[in-house]
Amino acid sequence: MLLTNTFEGGSGGVAITAGNSGGASGTAFDQVTVSAGDGAANFDTAHPAHGGLGMLCQTGATTGEAYVMWSAALGGTFATLFDRTYLYLPALPGTQTRLIRWLSVSTVRGSVQISTAGKLLLTDSAGTTVATSATTLPTGSQFRVEAKCTGDAAAGVLEAKIFLTPDATSPNETLTATALNTGGTIDRVRFGQTGTAIANVSFYLDDLGAADGDYLGPASAPSQYQPLSPQWFIQRGLWKPWQGTGSDVAAAVAQVTLSDSGSASDSLSVAVAAPLTDTGAASDTLAVAAAVPLADTGTAVDTLGVAIPVPLADIGSAVDSFTVSVAVPLGDTGSGADTLTVAAAIPLADTGTASDSISVQQGGQAVTLNDSGTATDSLTVAAAVPLADTGTAGDQVAVAVAIPLADVGAGSDSIVVQQIVPKPLSDTGTATDSLTVTATVPLADLGVAADSIVVSALLGLADTGAAADSFSVQIVGPGAPTPGTLTATDVLLATVAARSASATPTASDGAAGGTPTSATATLTAVVVMAGGPT
Repeated sequence: MLLTNTFEGGSGGVAITAGNSGGASGTAFDQVTVSAGDGAANFDTAHPAHGGLGMLCQTGATTGEAYVMWSAALGGTFATLFDRTYLYLPALPGTQTRLIRWLSVSTVRGSVQISTAGKLLLTDSAGTTVATSATTLPTGSQFRVEAKCTGDAAAGVLEAKIFLTPDATSPNETLTATALNTGGTIDRVRFGQTGTAIANVSFYLDDLGAADGDYLGPASAPSQYQPLSPQWFIQRGLWKPWQGTGSDVAAAVAQVTLSDSGSASDSLSVAVAAPLTDTGAASDTLAVAAAVPLADTGTAVDTLGVAIPVPLADIGSAVDSFTVSVAVPLGDTGSGADTLTVAAAIPLADTGTASDSISVQQGGQAVTLNDSGTATDSLTVAAAVPLADTGTAGDQVAVAVAIPLADVGAGSDSIVVQQIVPKPLSDTGTATDSLTVTATVPLADLGVAADSIVVSALLGLADTGAAADSFSVQIVGPGAPTPGTLTATDVLLATVAARSASATPTASDGAAGGTPTSATATLTAVVVMAGGPT
């Protein structure tokens, strides 16, 4: 929350009202009070701190009040409120005078006052003075006062800063009082003479302000809060970029410079943090889907080969090996030993005459099959593996295969396990088919708010061999910021495309003599940024 009023939208000598105090002046006041007939709370040209207008606060011969107030404009109740005013004293007051007063409805939380000796005072909810400035406030010149009140019955805080140079950033003096009784939360603030009615007081205010997060600073410099900036609203959960229905897309181009390795290809690592809704128990999961282009065979079913490098501890001599184990549960017979039968059906092309044969040899002899005369014959190879009977539930057999690896002699060796998994894809007959692979990644549950996973992708770039290579990320669509000015957004869709074409046709490019096709790799990253504290 940030409210300011410069009085620049008024006219000199005109009484300030809730109705005429907004517009070019800033946030309109919810209430303006002048209780005596010869008092005034007027727009005034005599002593503005900036611009051409300020506020005259005056009580005449009749005792009374003269102040402006923000209440509903604050937008709620606050534990701490920060306020600012520029001040011009023609003379020191003949009676102690209030300058700023914090309240909850009509209950006082604390005040900033000016003594007859020209000292700045802090007073708690009971009106007791809890701090007095060493500085004597000047007369006949502008200065600035910023103050805060934390409302609490036992841990209340009152603080004020005096800036004798009006637009300085460092105060000449700071008054602080803690462990006070300031009641509780605050829902309004008054500027001017308020509370006990007094007579014959006259001073000038300008550039009033109120905020809930920090001191406002000088009015001549940008405030620490930018009420019209997206970040200000996002921090309070009041606004999200391109908020509405359907899908919005931001358009922007960002160029990422890579250090040139001078050989082969450089790589860019793109990391995306994806917030997940917190289930509050166990682990949350994120499903990541990637479209993998496959070379189109033009017939039947295309296949995808997935290769995973597995690092092995280096024994430092001879050959390292990799053991793959599979546990197969068996129904427990309850007596003796259970057995596992491993069967493989091997289809053979049917010659249509005599007997077909398969190149499985036992003892140097080929195993023949009787020719069924139609379609394809099959050979079933079965092996019975006895298992020790555990006597309960199901027994298991572990099938292990040791794969020797060439020893690199240092560090760890690695093996690439590659499995060709047939995936029935609708064959388009042209270009390239795609397979979408989805992986579920468990995340440790923090138990509060949302968990996040960071997904990184390494993208190979062709090495230019000189200077630095670059990678372009392009986000396209309507309603986007100007390139180079993209700031915090809730949704950022980044599409990275890398294309390469074969110089001459190959089997994967189509029929011999055909036109080379392109292999296309597409990475889609979705960034969802959580809003800050409201």
